[in-house]
Amino acid sequence: MHGEMFQVTAPTAIPTDEQLVQWAADGVLLSRVVENFDLASADFRGVAKRCGALDVAGQIDLLQLIESGEVAALPGHDFFTVQHFYLEAIPELGVSVNRMVDAVDALVDAGGGDLSSNRPYTALLAWCRRDTSRAHALIAAAERGDPKCVPHLAFGLQALGDPAEARRFVNDGEPLRRASAMTALARMEDPDAGSRAQTIAAIGVSLGSAPDDMTCANALQAVAAVAAVGGGKAPTEAAGVLERAMASGGDGTRYCIADVLWTHPGIFTPRLLSAALRALLELDPDHQRTLDELDLGLTAALEAGFEDEVLAFVAELLVKHRGRLKAAVFDSVMRALVSGPPARLSRWVISWLLSGEVALGSALSDTLSKLERDEEGLPIDRRDLPASEAELGFLARKAVGWFMLQPYLATSILVAILGVCGRATAKATTGLLIHPVLRNYPEMAKRLAEVANEDPAKPWLTLASQEIEAYLTSVRGVGAIAELQPSEAHRRTQHLHHADDMRAASKAAEARSVLMSFVHRSTLLYGVRSLSYVEDVGGGPRRPMEFELGTHEISMLLPRLEMTDPIGLQMIFAGLRLEPRPA
Repeated sequence: MHGEMFQVTAPTAIPTDEQLVQWAADGVLLSRVVENFDLASADFRGVAKRCGALDVAGQIDLLQLIESGEVAALPGHDFFTVQHFYLEAIPELGVSVNRMVDAVDALVDAGGGDLSSNRPYTALLAWCRRDTSRAHALIAAAERGDPKCVPHLAFGLQALGDPAEARRFVNDGEPLRRASAMTALARMEDPDAGSRAQTIAAIGVSLGSAPDDMTCANALQAVAAVAAVGGGKAPTEAAGVLERAMASGGDGTRYCIADVLWTHPGIFTPRLLSAALRALLELDPDHQRTLDELDLGLTAALEAGFEDEVLAFVAELLVKHRGRLKAAVFDSVMRALVSGPPARLSRWVISWLLSGEVALGSALSDTLSKLERDEEGLPIDRRDLPASEAELGFLARKAVGWFMLQPYLATSILVAILGVCGRATAKATTGLLIHPVLRNYPEMAKRLAEVANEDPAKPWLTLASQEIEAYLTSVRGVGAIAELQPSEAHRRTQHLHHADDMRAASKAAEARSVLMSFVHRSTLLYGVRSLSYVEDVGGGPRRPMEFELGTHEISMLLPRLEMTDPIGLQMIFAGLRLEPRPA
């Protein structure tokens, strides 16, 4: 075991303006920034602002360190420390628009693919807000077509916060200026209902007869943000514009649809949601960012009451991209289904099993594994079961086929079916319960005994329990067959293979663990407790910490046929899983 060692260091004096100017003249200011000036975070930010003021006074030149390439040459962690310094200093600077956007672009480019690389744009926005003449200068340069300023038009418009000024560019002939104006409108507060109506109308005009993907994507986000003001569903005019953008856009628009589903779920009516999901069916399953946003968006729609629409969409998407798209992609949706209302979980499982689709059966098996690990059955609402005897029998076969390795789930569905079906279907379902379920998992007989005597399924469950007990009695009566017993050498070999597999799995898990990278590891060969010594933050003598040692174990049920007839078991799986739904 390892105890963390904490040391208290004396506080470092905050550098004076004279020191900062001297460090800049000596060419060591950047290295001091990398070291955070040995200051706490609040003091570090204060020094960064003071450096900005010294730049304005002409005593130092902060942007020259970016322009020379010195900042971009820093290694990862050092670079982001310096980036944080510039986030505080940039709003204080009094440089020209072109020099500022060049420096901000250089900082963003130097950040590479890191999620924090775009943070300098927030500093550019703060710089524009600090003095609105800067925002006006940026807007004017972009309107003249300055290639450096056009990509940053949205920050100038957003800094002004004037929807009317932004609307001037919504129907601009230059696509990037048009998109920037819509981006600014999406981020702008506009409490005036009349102004918001003008924004929606202007964006509707911009879509024209054949809008490009960038225009559709930005129009979608802007109109959704405007429509969400005040809460409630999207007004008719806004919904019409949103539907047009959804139907006309490409991959970028589909990403924005997924994002809007998550950020503004309250604006969706059934018709608007239908349009959104129809467009999303065309998504590229290799676009992981879109799928990540969609997972969150669908979860929001599910919780907003669109259960049928969301489940039907996910089902259609998984079937369409069978083999390329797994249910794990929609991790949040699946978690919400499993942990949500039992009635919703019941309806979902029944509908997907009855579909007969391999992709959906596989998704259920993968998603519900947690319930099986917790030895929980499915809370099947028998009112959700189909009325047709043919479909009840089909549901029983699909439950066994897909949940054969999850006997608690399979058993709970079979019990529910036996409680509502007719005699012929009950006989067939009881047969499935006996074989393959109980013959492979005799432990499930205990679960059957827990069913109440007044349950209509009880007579059939009693019959199944009697049958499996008779079967086990006959098997035990055969006695040990020497020819089928593995030798001691074979047993030892298998044990060694198992130990190697478990050791490899444990090392692989540790390699992926975030926590293991922060701690030291010790191996204790004996004892019932461990003792380590730690120092408190306030200093003083090291004090002992004692830890009780215990055991950790897991168990799992495996079908008996996996040991005696694995090929036969796979044939059972295939026959039950691939059976088509009855006409």
